[in-house]
Amino acid sequence: MDKKLEQQLARKIADKLESLLKKEGFRKTKSTFYTRMALDRIEFVHLNKLASGPYFRVQVGIRFLCDPFPVVALEGISSDDQPAYRIRLAYTREQESLDRCAEAILEYVQEQGLPWLERWSSQEALIVQEDSPVARFREEYKSYVTDSVEGFEQSAALSRRLLGIPEETHS
Repeated sequence: MDKKLEQQLARKIADKLESLLKKEGFRKTKSTFYTRMALDRIEFVHLNKLASGPYFRVQVGIRFLCDPFPVVALEGISSDDQPAYRIRLAYTREQESLDRCAEAILEYVQEQGLPWLERWSSQEALIVQEDSPVARFREEYKSYVTDSVEGFEQSAALSRRLLGIPEETHS
C-alpha cells in the first residue's frame, strides 16, 4: 500500500476511534493522544502508526501532574506485549477493515488498558508498590498528594501542555 494512502486511512481510523473512546471518558487532545483527567493525573491512550506498514501500536499510560520530566514518558502498557492484538491492529483499504481495526483498538483499551489504569488508581498503591508508575519520582508524588499541590504548578502546566489539554479546562 502506498504510504500516503496508508496515512489517510490511519487518520480515518483515528477519527472513528475518537468517537469510540468518548464512551470511556477519553477525548482526542493531540493527533495521536486521547486523554482523560483525574485529580492527580492525565490518563492517556497513544495511537502509534508504525512505519513498517499499515499497523498500529497502542500504548496506555499515565502522566502524573507532578512529573517534571520534559516529555511524555510512554510508561505503561503496550499492545506490542500482547501478540493476540498485534495482528488485529492492522488494516487494509476496505472500510470494513478500518472499522475492525478501530474496534480492536477499543477492545485493547477496554480489556487491557482500563484494568491497568484501575490498578494504579490508588494513591497508596502508587506510593508503596515497587513497580509503580511513579517509581522514578516517588518522593515528589508523595509530597504532591500528602502535603500540597502548591509548588507543582509548573509541572502540572507542563503535563497539560504536553498532552494538548488547554489550561482553562482545569482552572
